[in-house]
Amino acid sequence: MRNFHQRLTELIRIQEERNLILKELESELGFDISFSEDNILNNAIDVLSAELVKDIEKEMSAWMK
Repeated sequence: MRNFHQRLTELIRIQEERNLILKELESELGFDISFSEDNILNNAIDVLSAELVKDIEKEMSAWMK
């Protein structure tokens, strides 16, 4: 994964779409379960961080062989 900016932008878009779905469920459930803008960004960063760790572990494993 080399284009971190593009991937983060994609992850933010995914989190925003997820949040829209949660906001739609609010009318059916009767209470708000959506995320704040900070939560959306933090969730996207968490996913990107996990992907980066996985990629680094994979590369380190290849170097150690």
